[in-house]
Amino acid sequence: MAWLAAAAAAAAPLGAAAASDAPPGARRMANPDEARAWRAVGRLNLAGRGFCTATLVAPDLIATAAHCLRHPVSGRALAPERLHFLLGHDRGRHAAYRRGRAALSPPGASGRAEDVAVVVLDAAVDEAPPLALGPLSAATSPLALTVGYGVDRPEALSIQHGCRILARRGALMRIGCAAPPGSSGAPLIARGAAGPFLAGVIVARGPDGHALAVAAEALAPLIARARAMEAGR
Repeated sequence: MAWLAAAAAAAAPLGAAAASDAPPGARRMANPDEARAWRAVGRLNLAGRGFCTATLVAPDLIATAAHCLRHPVSGRALAPERLHFLLGHDRGRHAAYRRGRAALSPPGASGRAEDVAVVVLDAAVDEAPPLALGPLSAATSPLALTVGYGVDRPEALSIQHGCRILARRGALMRIGCAAPPGSSGAPLIARGAAGPFLAGVIVARGPDGHALAVAAEALAPLIARARAMEAGR
């Protein structure tokens, strides 16, 4: 499993890379039915400096990659109010628009395995149901899908079916699907007995072009911290 440590060290943040090396034809634009089915996914605009993908995991919480919330040069945290979530963004239209009010990531996070975050929104979203979190062990199929935005299609959702979990070490997984720039924070979606659930968050592209994802279980402590913070307001 030495490849995983090397891949994690060499992986480029998806929002910063210049081009996608995904296999030709591996990703495609989501059709209208698919876009409606995954309307909990939206584009997260980053203080006028680009965008990532984020997913509604509670009416007032979105999940994304932690590196999306930092300035790409200085590494400083972006002000939460400058994080703008566009639910179901599609060619200039979106189902809901919210600003961030607070952002939480793992304390002392420095590696890819901790590159996840939740953003507390300034108001709850009623326009779409949140996507539940779940462990990959609950999946009823070995195949999953990713849905998100990228520099190749920044104005509409792209989708890729049939993503295999190629390997895993702790919370970090190597996924057999594409990882174009801009798709940091995109959900890895699996299907269980109760329906689809968020199994991971795409955080980077490995040197072979495959996506690196952090398992959704890593989000649970952040959601608990967000709830405790809200209760203390």
